[in-house]
Amino acid sequence: MVKRGAVAPSEEELRAHVGAQLADFKRPKKIFFVDELPRTPTGKILKRELSERALK
Repeated sequence: MVKRGAVAPSEEELRAHVGAQLADFKRPKKIFFVDELPRTPTGKILKRELSERALK
């Protein structure tokens, strides 16, 4: 999740929200907070880099 603004929701708040919206098998197992998403020079999100960060 990328923070927008001064106040960001906590991990517990996010889990409660998705718990009410999604089925158990669709809920994320891990939640990561980042300041910004890694992007290419053209602005596309680098999904592979995000995956590598999640594995660390």
